[in-house]
Amino acid sequence: MRAAERMPQQPDAAANDANTADDAPDAPEWKLAHHTTPHHTVDVTGNHQTMTNEHAASTAATLHQWLLDLDGP
Repeated sequence: MRAAERMPQQPDAAANDANTADDAPDAPEWKLAHHTTPHHTVDVTGNHQTMTNEHAASTAATLHQWLLDLDGP
């Protein structure tokens, strides 16, 4: 799970940050994953603080759906 927005103290993002694929060569550094194991990234509304406060309900719903999807059809 990854916050879709930068934390407020981060420098302003380029206008196309939100529309740049995570694995695109021009993806901003803050959107790049730095792990080598297979994984699935799910973006949620907010930054790392607001995703668990103001956006807690939608974060929980996204997590719940992701867990359901792990079980398969």
